Amino acid sequence: MNQLDAVLDTSAIICLLEDEPGADVVEQKIAAAEAGNIKLGASFVSLTEAFYITASEPGKGAGGEFVAVVKSWPMEIIYPDESLCLAAGEIKATQSVSLADAFVRPQHS
Repeated sequence: MNQLDAVLDTSAIICLLEDEPGADVVEQKIAAAEAGNIKLGASFVSLTEAFYITASEPGKGAGGEFVAVVKSWPMEIIYPDESLCLAAGEIKATQSVSLADAFVRPQHS
């Protein structure tokens, strides 16, 4: 995995999709990535969490549409391999974070 300049977590993804306060900051990151100025990423965990949050809200539409929108953004979705799993395990063992957050953190180091 190459070094990422910015990582979108679940909150950032949902913030933009639901046009919440702070969406403009996320839009700026996406615009910078489109322009080739930064390398943007998101964890498979954030994609999964944002999917189930969006899919469980009444009237929010099909989960497939959500995934298509997020995957159209100029960012790399990082899927786990052994090294990422071990890095997340180390973070979980030494810090008070959720397992999901443990997978997001190594991508921004």
